[in-house]
Amino acid sequence: MEYTAIVTDINGCTAIDSIGIEVADLRNLYVPNAFSPNGDGINDTFTAFGNNAIRIISTFQIYDKWGEQVFSTSDIYPSDLNGGWDGKFKGADSPTGTYIFFMEVIWLDGRVDIVKGAVNLIRQAPHSTNFPSKTLRCKTADLLPASCAFCQNCSASVCLPN
Repeated sequence: MEYTAIVTDINGCTAIDSIGIEVADLRNLYVPNAFSPNGDGINDTFTAFGNNAIRIISTFQIYDKWGEQVFSTSDIYPSDLNGGWDGKFKGADSPTGTYIFFMEVIWLDGRVDIVKGAVNLIRQAPHSTNFPSKTLRCKTADLLPASCAFCQNCSASVCLPN
């Protein structure tokens, strides 16, 4: 935007000057597309992240694939992990899947943005697929000789050909 000033002194002399002013839009909002509420302290809570140009997130809602609201809060600050969704619904872990979020973000200048999107809740498989280095020989007669490994968490066996 350009501003022009015209000044006339008592002798009738006129001077004109202009200045261009560009206002930087410092709005910064980041909403992750996935989180993993597994208690490891990394990505355990779903929330929006932003800078100090955000006054408040006045509405924050999460819906499952059937449209049932599984989380709702209001008046939280960006980057506030305590105000975000922990992946639970009625005290129980919500299943892995895609959820829809809705936010109403109020910026310091009074502008209000509606932010909508999807987030993937990721939970680990019930047991690890990392097998110990110890292998045993299969003793099943109808199988070719193979190395067997056993899951440390659930004792499931996997036999792999040599």
